[in-house]
Formats: sequence, structure tokens, C-alpha cells
Amino acid sequence: MPKEDQVRDLKQYLVGFIGGVDAPRKAANVLTRLWIASQPIDNTLRQEAYVLSGETSQSDHIGLHWGMSLVVFPFFRDVVTHMGRVINIQGNFRRQEIQSRLLEKYSNHSTIPRCVDRLIQTLLDWQVLIKEGTNAYQVSSRVFASLAMKKWLIEATVTATVNKRVLLNDLYRLSELFPFNLANEFRGLIAGSQNLRLERDGNNLEYIVVNETSK
Repeated sequence: MPKEDQVRDLKQYLVGFIGGVDAPRKAANVLTRLWIASQPIDNTLRQEAYVLSGETSQSDHIGLHWGMSLVVFPFFRDVVTHMGRVINIQGNFRRQEIQSRLLEKYSNHSTIPRCVDRLIQTLLDWQVLIKEGTNAYQVSSRVFASLAMKKWLIEATVTATVNKRVLLNDLYRLSELFPFNLANEFRGLIAGSQNLRLERDGNNLEYIVVNETSK
């Protein structure tokens, strides 16, 4: 668990950047869950991200926040997955399209539109979305300079899946990674990972699987 003084210091720090009474507290709560709270499922990834943050350019750090958000916040993964699916089909999306898809899954209908709006604003702030017209959004693609960042984001993405495994051929087009161009030789990246391995099933299909012994 995070120390109380860490959380308090974070809230005080954010007051200088975020206006309002509740906004700094809410932002601190999100950041605490992402980067301070100790959770076994993501602790190894978090430690690796700390190291990468000091070895990669600041422009690549969006990948760290994205990957940890996929792992820690299922709602984030659901929203960006739907965004990616719609973008892959028609090149952009409207907020109502995403809201309607989330309303089919979640019962708290009164809060879903507001949560989707906040997440869209976050992605605009992260500069992975561009507003198109009055109510449409398109992707602003990112390319990582660091192979280590690509490898880490793959680890985070596979860890965030329900079964902690992804079909190798699907890795090139995962909807939840829609802003990122990960084109590379994935076998080499996976071979250099202590947290992932390749498995072949009875149908001769290859999967990327989380190596639980490394967690």
C-alpha cells in the first residue's frame, strides 16, 4: 500500500497544475493506483517502467502510462478497444458511438457518458487523438524510438488480457493499441523478455503468453 505521506505530497503537488477542489484529489487517486499502489499483477511491470522512464525520451513515456492503464483500469482497456475497432473500420469515431458500446456492457448508465468524455479528453491531452470537426476524433499515431519501450508495452498489453495470452498474428492489429505503430520483428522482442514466452497449441497457432513464474 502507498504511504500516506506519498499520497498527500502528490495531491499537494498537483494543486499547482490542476484547478478546482476535487480535481487534484481525483487525479492523485488515479496516479496512485497507476504508479504507487503495490499490486502483484503489475508490480514487475511498474518496476520496469521506472527504469525505462530514465532511459527513454519523454515523448515515449506516453507508452508507459498507456500500458499501466490497460493493466490497472479495465474500463480504460474497454474504452480504447472500442475506439480502436471503430477507427480501424471507418478512420475515426464519434463519442456517441463509444458511449453506446460501453452502455451495453456496464449498468451504471448515468456515469458512463461522463467517464467516456473524461477519457477522451485525457487522450487529447496525451496527443494520441485529434478532434475532427465538432464531434469526431481520429488517431494521432505514435512511433517509439526505443525497442525496449515496444517490448514493455507488449508485456503490459498481454498482461492486461483476460487469459494473459494473445495470438501472435493478432499482435499487429490489437484494437487497444490503436495509436501505436509497433511494426517490428516481435519474435526477437519476445525472446528478449523475461516475462513473456511463445507457445504453440494443437492447431499449430502461436500465442504470446505471460510467464507467470517471472511475476
